[in-house]
Amino acid sequence: MSSGVMPDQRVRSVTVEDSFTGSGRVATQISLALAWLVMLGVTALWVSGGGIQEVFSSATGLFTSLGRLTGLLASAALLIQLVMMSRVPWLEQAWGQDELACGHRLVGLTSFTGLLVHIALITIGYAAAQPARLWSTAVDLTLNYPSMLLAVAGTVALCLVVFTSVRAARRRLRYESWHLIHLYGYLGAGLVLPHQLWTGQNFLTSPVATVFWWGLWGLTAALFLMIRIASPLWRSRRANRWPVLPVALPHPSGLDAGDPVLTSTSQV
Repeated sequence: MSSGVMPDQRVRSVTVEDSFTGSGRVATQISLALAWLVMLGVTALWVSGGGIQEVFSSATGLFTSLGRLTGLLASAALLIQLVMMSRVPWLEQAWGQDELACGHRLVGLTSFTGLLVHIALITIGYAAAQPARLWSTAVDLTLNYPSMLLAVAGTVALCLVVFTSVRAARRRLRYESWHLIHLYGYLGAGLVLPHQLWTGQNFLTSPVATVFWWGLWGLTAALFLMIRIASPLWRSRRANRWPVLPVALPHPSGLDAGDPVLTSTSQV
């Protein structure tokens, strides 16, 4: 019995579907490869800066070196998280919004955990592994090291975002309030950058590392600004350029051509 679809039409529809699925699979693999490449590049910065040698040098070196590594990886994961939620068209087509949202939560939790581990390891390392000096060391790092106050403010902003994203807390908030608080995540990401460049050993001794790190942050910021801010503004401005003119509509009761008509508005 005939299905009503010509053979060439059936072949064409299957070919288009297979092509779309194949392109989506390629985009998924490319995005995963780029994410892992960023993480490997960050790890390479730590290795080239003597991170492995410092791990085996002393107890202080062990904690501070691992603290720098976790800080770099946490920051890289934070950048990946921002890109995932920047509404990049080809990412959304490849993964879908639901998958990106799930990945966003997973990467965000990983980044936040790495941030806390980074703070703990660096503080222990600078305290020379003496628990009695932990609090005084934390205060000294915050007040006397360049841009550390900005880093603390950024950490507080990120903590606020994470805590309000917990299911129980989110249920108590209006969506508008939750969304406004969530925007502080972008502020927190920006505030933690200066202390990495001004106090991080990997960036103080290596111009290549500094350029690489600035490049990652710059590309992420440019992507976010272009897609989340510039593109919507451009579309809105373009839509408002067209004048709104009255259009005659017939009366719903079906009047003759000579009868009065209702008017509405439409974009021309």
